[in-house]
Amino acid sequence: MNRFAVLVVGALACLQGCAGADATEDGPASETAALTAHTQASDADIKAKLTSILRDVTFMSESDYPYLVLEAEGGGAKKLTSKTVRTKLAAMVKENASSQRDITKRTCRAEKLTLADVLADANLTDPEERDARQAGLAVKYMTEQLRGVVGYTFGTNASGDQDEEGPVVYVYVGISRTTGKLIAIMSRLHLNRLHLKQGVAARFAKAERPRTQRSLRARPAA
Repeated sequence: MNRFAVLVVGALACLQGCAGADATEDGPASETAALTAHTQASDADIKAKLTSILRDVTFMSESDYPYLVLEAEGGGAKKLTSKTVRTKLAAMVKENASSQRDITKRTCRAEKLTLADVLADANLTDPEERDARQAGLAVKYMTEQLRGVVGYTFGTNASGDQDEEGPVVYVYVGISRTTGKLIAIMSRLHLNRLHLKQGVAARFAKAERPRTQRSLRARPAA
């Protein structure tokens, strides 16, 4: 074999080897993309799953309130602030709150909730804390399927109690990765012992709130 033929054969071998390497590298990436597409649920499926997780679950305080699954137009929102949540969810909250609370009012105080607390509740094992666990599982699922999940309470006064308009509205909301819509879970609670300390709401003592939601830490809203 002459020198030219050797060079040609070598070049072909190199091309085949590079192509094989590229195929090997692209394989896992392609599989990951396919897996992501497969596991990303539609908005309808997300709402159905949340409804299933929260079936027969109540937010126990001085009164027991169920969780509701809500959907609203996102309006192209990239990040959820208290102002965005107020604006986009106002109609749905007012429709579903017994007090018809208007969360757009400047007098309606917002407090941002700490996600880590409710996510920790997903690991509870005590049967007496089923409601808190299921709420934690719902928020965990939201963080897996939605973008920018945040939690807020609306309607506490400066001392941390509920204001004069009635039960506090409790909301977790995220942005759909497929449609940009907002998907939220909402409940309400009578709040008379949420005392603020250094900007963080202390957890209720276990004896005062059997089987209630544990994740009530809040910090001043953004």
